[in-house]
Amino acid sequence: MQFALIYDSVRTPTPPRTVAELRAWIVAHPGRFTHDQGFAGATFLKGVMYALSGGVATFAGGFDSTRYEAGRDTLFAWLAGVTPSFWRRGETYPPDVAAMHRLFANGEIDFSMSNNQNEAVTKARQGVLPPTVRALVLRDGMIANTHYVGIPASAPNAAGAMVVADFLLSPEAQLEKAKVDVWGDGTVLATHTLPPEWRASFAALDGDPRAVPRDTLTRYARPEVAPAYHERLLRDWRRRFRTGGP
Repeated sequence: MQFALIYDSVRTPTPPRTVAELRAWIVAHPGRFTHDQGFAGATFLKGVMYALSGGVATFAGGFDSTRYEAGRDTLFAWLAGVTPSFWRRGETYPPDVAAMHRLFANGEIDFSMSNNQNEAVTKARQGVLPPTVRALVLRDGMIANTHYVGIPASAPNAAGAMVVADFLLSPEAQLEKAKVDVWGDGTVLATHTLPPEWRASFAALDGDPRAVPRDTLTRYARPEVAPAYHERLLRDWRRRFRTGGP
């Protein structure tokens, strides 16, 4: 799965495509952008921090407080310039993505977001978001993630759990999970290594114009870094910028 912004192609026919363009758009459209206080919002902030700090390689390896503080300070300077133009002047933030979707659907903001690149398609089909929505990934890069299955060391049936884990990685299970009407997650499989019939089945999933093409997702995917970066950034952001809300 990969972080993506969600916009309405009718309301915003020419959306920003880079962090620099996004900043200019926010300032030019006061009150029309925000992010949530939860995981998706933190992922958005990390992505901007990557872009402003020379890329994800700056934060590779274990947590480094010096690199973190430099990146955080650069990000916070960027936020200080745009937060007054956020929804409700950045004095409060939606608690989660579901609340952002409601604001977006009601026309209060012009962008929503999700850690699942296919959520624009899923929510449009469910009637939660308008049919004219589109997803986009910024060309500076967007953070991609994978789900995982953990097997405790004390599991009484570790062998059986491994069978389940192997099934979840099978083309059959991955294809079913990738269907938007089922879950809508991308696959962890390198589809180009699969037999032709499986490659064709996965390729057939890429037809909805509201989704980001798979090759675009791959081009702009950026990895996660050490969990401590996420934890520290969310904590420091709350202390510095969150003045209202739960």
